[in-house]
Amino acid sequence: MTSNTKNTQALKDIELSPVLDTDASGIPLVDKSFELIKNIEIQLSIRIGEATTTVDDLYSYSEGSLVKLDKETNDFVDVLYQGKVVARGELVAIDDNFGVKIQQVFVER
Repeated sequence: MTSNTKNTQALKDIELSPVLDTDASGIPLVDKSFELIKNIEIQLSIRIGEATTTVDDLYSYSEGSLVKLDKETNDFVDVLYQGKVVARGELVAIDDNFGVKIQQVFVER
């Protein structure tokens, strides 16, 4: 069963005092060190290269097809965080996994 009763409330005008822009004092909400966030896990992506192809070629791909990338085998790969390149390095093998040996780091200040 649906009720059609309206909830009516009185509207009142209020006046807000202007806030003066003052320097904050006291204990900061967040310490400027990384202690609060240092254990948060983030996702990195590694981009080894890109390829341009035609729709016709794409539809002709099958198991065993080769796609040539725009990078040479000794070029650095890109390390991305949220789609932005944050570092570059060499693609390496670590045990049975791929890895990246960081060679360049890009830091915004």
